[in-house]
Amino acid sequence: MTNGSKSFSQSIAGVIVAVAVILGAVPAFGQAQKGKPSIDPCKNFDWLGELEADQALILSKVPLHVANIEQALAPGGALQDYTLAHLFAEQLGNGTTLSLKDQSQFGRPDFVLQYAGSPQAVSVAIHPLIPKNPYTLVGWAYLVEYDPSHPEPPAQTQPGFAKCIPKQDWLIHEAGFHLFDGGFQPTPGVAPPGPALPPTAFLWHPRLWDLHVWVNLCGSPRVGYLDQLPDGRLVSGAGHSAPTGSYFYPPITDPDISPMHKRGQVQGPTCSPIDN
Repeated sequence: MTNGSKSFSQSIAGVIVAVAVILGAVPAFGQAQKGKPSIDPCKNFDWLGELEADQALILSKVPLHVANIEQALAPGGALQDYTLAHLFAEQLGNGTTLSLKDQSQFGRPDFVLQYAGSPQAVSVAIHPLIPKNPYTLVGWAYLVEYDPSHPEPPAQTQPGFAKCIPKQDWLIHEAGFHLFDGGFQPTPGVAPPGPALPPTAFLWHPRLWDLHVWVNLCGSPRVGYLDQLPDGRLVSGAGHSAPTGSYFYPPITDPDISPMHKRGQVQGPTCSPIDN
């Protein structure tokens, strides 16, 4: 086996782990027990303070800067608990995604989002087998399988990550194929086990709930699909943008309408890790 084919096989093995992460165990979500009145455990909960605590924990576990991501992902490396979710291909506004290998780890970010700092042509950015060192941690994300019988965003009420995030911050990530070049091909309405993979794709997943959180080194993390700074910079990724319908915010029955909360925005200054 050549070094190139060995690297490709290892990358695909990592993707298989990522598929298991998506379709495997998910965090426990608060639901009323049958026959008992529903009590909202998130009422008056300081979700923003909890999110700041989550960020502090993530920054203690995941290095802010990585000079060589292949070494960091190797056994004994700083990112050995993670694997490539979408190979090395970048997606515009989201960068390079790493997924946690072990779903038994409680209190975790399922995925971390990395920014490739070296300017690259789009042809390089979308290449699935070329790392774009160095990398900077810019955010993290959670995925939960969508339940059509309960079409409301998950209300995480147990100790750990993503506790009591307002419902309107959860995206739907449509069912579809992730492509080798970092693109995405939606397959709306298709349920598991899903269609056969075309030669251009390395995985298919069902419809998911998705939440992206972006690191802010001088205040509260920002929540939103794209990593866009207040000055208009679209930070992460130089690859393809997802087609319309790939990600969307669904209507919900009881959004958080408090003045302190507006989707994707926080009070106070914003300091991106890429400026650090």
